[in-house]
Amino acid sequence: MLMMRSIKPHLTGRSHRGRTDALILSGFPVGALLSAAVSYLVLNQLPAEWAWRVGFGLGTTMALVFFWIRRVIPESPRWLIQQGRVAEAEAIVEQVVASAARDPLAPADRAQLAKRYTPTRFAHQAPAFWRNVRELFGAYRARCALAGALNFSQAAVVYGVLSLMALVILPYLKVASTDMPIYYMIGNAAALAGGIVEAVLVEAWGRRASLFASYTFTVAAIVFIYAMHALPGMVLGYCLIQFGVTWAYISGYVVSSEILPTRIRATGLGVSVAIGRLGAVAAPLMLTSVHAMSGAPSAALVVLLVLALPGPLAAGLWWLNGRETRRISLEECCMEGGAEPAVEAAPRAA
Repeated sequence: MLMMRSIKPHLTGRSHRGRTDALILSGFPVGALLSAAVSYLVLNQLPAEWAWRVGFGLGTTMALVFFWIRRVIPESPRWLIQQGRVAEAEAIVEQVVASAARDPLAPADRAQLAKRYTPTRFAHQAPAFWRNVRELFGAYRARCALAGALNFSQAAVVYGVLSLMALVILPYLKVASTDMPIYYMIGNAAALAGGIVEAVLVEAWGRRASLFASYTFTVAAIVFIYAMHALPGMVLGYCLIQFGVTWAYISGYVVSSEILPTRIRATGLGVSVAIGRLGAVAAPLMLTSVHAMSGAPSAALVVLLVLALPGPLAAGLWWLNGRETRRISLEECCMEGGAEPAVEAAPRAA
């Protein structure tokens, strides 16, 4: 997923970049929905000692798809120019232009396709991880902190609520283990709806409003499930959390991939995801430990609520102080204040 997050912004136009990213990332709940359906079938049709093996085995076969993806998705022209591979970048751009020219386009779009710039030679900088990290925690520390907080919050909720449902809430409500995938299918259907809603709102409302609304909705959904005590209410609360957190993490992914310059984007996304994994590791351990000490789901839900709070707090600060990146170029997304967009490689005389 990290690789796809790094590539996606480079391959779509600014007028529909957010919507396209959101629709692609909505494939995650589709995969989870199919996984839950397969789990239900194997758990109820195969002996227990074989069911989990077959389930995991079917999951690993999906990795083969990436051999195909690697062949059909082009490299980012921006990244190629940064590496000094200008001819390859120009070839990819020409392929994209030729492909788009075959489709019916508005006059403004045709004019954009025909637009050309004065050729320039560049002296590229070799990528250096630690130099990128220093820049992330220097000039771009606020944006890196935003991406890290959003990732931590959504990962804690995603993995926390899954562990709560499997190990605490459904067993507490006497749901058989073979029936649990049914509830995951329902929850993942709600998650898919969250992804579709984000695909609409990320362009209709803008990045900042959708980001804040989604993370706030997720926290409200945790409060809702805290107030429930019967199975129907708990399942509804779980669906609301899945809806909200999917809307939230897709919003966060769209924003995080737009606000960092090309030269440090992959490193920045990697750092933010690493921060998120801390939440993914901590949440299940903390929630199950708190439940073991208290004996009731409510205490664990309070901990989940606390772990979710960095997301809406960071999103609120970005809404007030951050840059709206809807329908502007990636270069403009990375500008500070009134600065002019700059080419991310050092030009040299021809």
